[in-house]
Amino acid sequence: MLCPKCVKQIPDGSRFCDQCGLRLEATSRPGTVEDEKEMTILSFVNFKGGVGKTATAVNVASDLAKYHEAKTLLVDLDPQSNTSMWVMTAEKLKNRMDNEKTCTVYQLFRDHTLGTHDFDFDEAVVKSPVQNPDGTPLIPNLDLLPATYDMVKLEHEIATSDLPDRFSILEKELQVARREYKYIVIDCAPNIYWATRNALFFSDFYIVPVIPDYLAQSGLQILAQEVRKYLDIVAHHKRNLVKLSGVLMTRVDKRSVDQRLQKGYIENALRELKSQGTVDVRARIFATDIRNSIKVQESIARFLPLCEYDSNHPVAEDFRLFTDELVRAVGQK
Repeated sequence: MLCPKCVKQIPDGSRFCDQCGLRLEATSRPGTVEDEKEMTILSFVNFKGGVGKTATAVNVASDLAKYHEAKTLLVDLDPQSNTSMWVMTAEKLKNRMDNEKTCTVYQLFRDHTLGTHDFDFDEAVVKSPVQNPDGTPLIPNLDLLPATYDMVKLEHEIATSDLPDRFSILEKELQVARREYKYIVIDCAPNIYWATRNALFFSDFYIVPVIPDYLAQSGLQILAQEVRKYLDIVAHHKRNLVKLSGVLMTRVDKRSVDQRLQKGYIENALRELKSQGTVDVRARIFATDIRNSIKVQESIARFLPLCEYDSNHPVAEDFRLFTDELVRAVGQK
């Protein structure tokens, strides 16, 4: 292909023009429009930590890959890197951080803030990270774009940069994923800073996991309002902006009268947000609840999603049913 700037020939597969140094947009990489798959991008978002956001992202991505047989990319945007550690194992993640620093989502952003060209999508993606002890894949359709603890620097680096398109870095770099994946599932940090804003700009839908307690109602309202403000700012840059698909109740104790009461308050809060036009009118409280279970913690310690650790356990069934419900909600049959 020819460079659009200097009109020199660019070798197939190259991300930069050797003559003038122009960075090619993801849409200019090898592959035609016909090669690209219909892809749905889902972000799991909440201000509050400890609500089961990472557990939901990991298990939904795993269930999409295993039970729906959909090629799925799990993206970790949280500096804690818990998603990456869960599916890679702590040892493998540490080895990547020590020896392959450019093969993480942090480098994807860093290339834009520093003007470097070190991130390569194909090298950064960890293929089939959920494995048997002998290294054979357990979920071949699931891949991971890992995070690193260096992500803690990202907010300052993006905020102090003069990038006019700082909200769309993730979208530009991950368009190439359309060649291979049907779903991208993003585990966002518990904030709405620049990495999360990038995820929201890139995504088709966002899902808010909450524990049905007193704080969840006001937290949902504040989160939805802040997302709405952000989307109003970037609306002229994209035709189809992210929509709230729904609210997922996590760590649910079905015996708790108070949780049932709080769930009613959250339903009222969502109705009010819809009536105000803050969120999409089709946003819902998902019918499936994720029960509170020690099995989630046990599966983390084994570096396995629940569908591989104990697929017959009721909480594994919860995630499976929620994934089915989510697929229907976002229109992917």
